[in-house]
Amino acid sequence: MIDFCIRSAATWIIVVAATISCALGQSSQQAQRLEFFENKIRPILSESCYSCHSTHGKQKGGVALDDRSGIRSESSEGLIVVPGKPERSILLKVLRHELEGLEMPKDNARLSDALIADFKQWIEDGAVDPRDEPPSKDDLEVSTAWPAKLALRRQWWSLKPITNTAPPPDEGWSPHAVDRFIADAQRQRNLQRAETADKRTLLRRLSYALTGLPPTADELQQLSQDSGADAHERAVDRLLASPRFGEHWARHWMDVVRYADSHGSEGDPSIPYAHQYRDYLIRAFNQDVPYDQLVREHIAGDLLTDPRINPELGINESTLGTAHWRFVFHGYLPTEPLEEKVRFIDDQINVLGKAFLGQTISCARCHDHKFDAISQADYYALYGVFASCRPGIHDANTKAVQAKNAASLLDLKESLRELVGPAWQRYAATELPRQLAIQRQEDADEPVDDHPAKWLHTIDQRVAAGAAFDDAVRDVLQANETQPALPSTHMESLGPTVQSPWFAHGVGLQAGQSPAGSFVVDLSGDEVVRKIYPSGAYTHLTSTRHRGIIQSRRFKIREDQTAWALVTGQQAQLRCVIQDYPRSGLTYSRNNLNHDQWKWQRIDLSYWRGDEAHVELTTSRDAPIEVGNDDRSFFGIREVRLQPKSWPAPKTSADPFGILSAIRAEPSADRPKIVELLTQRIRSAIKHWISNSCSDADALLLTACLQHNLLPNKPAQIKGTTQLLTNYRELEAE
Repeated sequence: MIDFCIRSAATWIIVVAATISCALGQSSQQAQRLEFFENKIRPILSESCYSCHSTHGKQKGGVALDDRSGIRSESSEGLIVVPGKPERSILLKVLRHELEGLEMPKDNARLSDALIADFKQWIEDGAVDPRDEPPSKDDLEVSTAWPAKLALRRQWWSLKPITNTAPPPDEGWSPHAVDRFIADAQRQRNLQRAETADKRTLLRRLSYALTGLPPTADELQQLSQDSGADAHERAVDRLLASPRFGEHWARHWMDVVRYADSHGSEGDPSIPYAHQYRDYLIRAFNQDVPYDQLVREHIAGDLLTDPRINPELGINESTLGTAHWRFVFHGYLPTEPLEEKVRFIDDQINVLGKAFLGQTISCARCHDHKFDAISQADYYALYGVFASCRPGIHDANTKAVQAKNAASLLDLKESLRELVGPAWQRYAATELPRQLAIQRQEDADEPVDDHPAKWLHTIDQRVAAGAAFDDAVRDVLQANETQPALPSTHMESLGPTVQSPWFAHGVGLQAGQSPAGSFVVDLSGDEVVRKIYPSGAYTHLTSTRHRGIIQSRRFKIREDQTAWALVTGQQAQLRCVIQDYPRSGLTYSRNNLNHDQWKWQRIDLSYWRGDEAHVELTTSRDAPIEVGNDDRSFFGIREVRLQPKSWPAPKTSADPFGILSAIRAEPSADRPKIVELLTQRIRSAIKHWISNSCSDADALLLTACLQHNLLPNKPAQIKGTTQLLTNYRELEAE
């Protein structure tokens, strides 16, 4: 009895243990299948199926796949998923594209064979699915939102960090790691290698692959006679060292970045200096520039803190890499310039993705990418970077080349100022009062508008016509009373000013906003000082060969608006650029500057109401597309105003030199007194110029004095300036 009980207890223990062991095994297997569903199946359903088949969204064909009952329900074609029976499951057939018209995912590429195999395995294992009920609307939105998709796509092998993988063992065919991988794959696929090529065949293959040209007879003979073990390596090195290598492989890269010499469309305008990018690529390949460096130069080579300099050519190679951004199609005078801008930026983004990422980023312009890990937000973040840039020309010469002799020229200018200023002071103290005293204009001709003594000449005319001197003075003062300003709410000044500087590029504009009193030396005539300028931005203060581009901030064009620019220049261009469109014609107006006097230039903007624009001035060779060929070019700008189209053109001050205000301060002055006031005003301007404290009125007055020979300005008249002027002109011409 006792023995029986013991045996019965032992049997019971064994049975219980076996039951527990089996249950534990089943539990472990179930956990593995749940994990398989969560890692392999649910993410694909969420990313590829829920958008068309979900409880709280679309239910195409009456099918919802976001819970267990839905995915096991019956569709018009049969049961969607039959646990344990993949070949009876419609889901597997539509994923394999076996049912015409029901290929899934719809409008997307077929899932990979590996993913389809996962679904087959899942169904075979019983289609374990923990989704007892459909997700809430909020949960569904979270599971189908971009972060969830991105988390899945980040698991792709192509987006994971590179790891070191040990190559397969050396089979004796080749010790090179790459060859060992190839040999291993050939062995796994039972592939036989081709016979080893003879030297002649091998050289032809090498030559065509590396230079695009067949080997010469001499090269073939040289290799056939080379019995060294490293003959092949020497042939490769020789071909890599050939200039033809860079020419051949640059061609392939030019295809990648869609190189072109022109923009296409009507007129097919040339892309300025495109050939320099081609030559840059050839040099880069021949110099074996590292790929990461080449990428940095292409993305933002102009911003590198340590650019790659070519001392032999005197150029900044890194800057040239950015030229490929200009290889875009430009339509001819588009009626919707914003659409044009969006299209050419999309072209730039498209090339960026394909060339450097191997991805079609442009697919994310209208929605999150269907396949790659690129969201619509990513696309427009990139778009914002490109939209903040503007088509333009970079001077790729090194800073040393651009500013050649600049320091010496500035020293010579100061030396000239030190001689010219005192000479003018001496003349203004002695000769100028006598000269002004005897100058009279009593004829009927209108006094010269920019003459410093204009108001004195106007008074002389009226006295000659019979008016008393006091009456003539009073008439002049009353006729030039300060006019009330137009309402400022309708007028906007764009600058440039020190407080509101513009975007400036080029050695001619390195100094930025120049103060009043800046002057230029006469480069070809018989004078020392050519002009003295009011405050503004100038490209030619040292040389008319210096280049420059200056652009205003962006502004939105209001209805019936006109821009007016107070500018001077020779062989330069003034444009109001609409939505960064780089060409001109018809409604895209361009003003060619060919006047060495200050003028208000008008730009009608009324056609472009609501569009964004900016004002741009360029020297001859620096326009975005329509470049000139003039070696000497310059511009100066003092102000740009935006105002209603119906308003009159802006006018310069009636008293630009500050002389009328001096007369107004002493309205009872006789003629000698007015001559004295005029002399004092000129002497004051000279003093301010010498001490670098000029006002705009001082600068304009001194220039007017030079133009009307009221001050000495010839080398023979100012001791010591002849040799300095000669030295300046020689250095400037180099």
